[in-house]
Amino acid sequence: MALLCRYLLEGYSWRDSKDLVSKNDTTKDIWDRIQNANLNNGGYVLDVMHTAFHFLDKDNALKLSLQFAGPANYCPVIVGIINSIIKK
Repeated sequence: MALLCRYLLEGYSWRDSKDLVSKNDTTKDIWDRIQNANLNNGGYVLDVMHTAFHFLDKDNALKLSLQFAGPANYCPVIVGIINSIIKK
């Protein structure tokens, strides 16, 4: 998450930032695990990240993530942070 936000703050697009993180030797293993996680409203961190990324690829990401998230799911927090950086 931190590296993804760093790339976004440096001016890379959402797509380019994801691509850079997915190819980084240090983060590509966890990136693959996030990509293969489940879309759900539970609280498991890899699922939360996977779900947040799912919504960030859509219009109205924050609204949709808030409607979807359960009480143990923090994907709207992640969506809100990243979405605010993307929108700058």
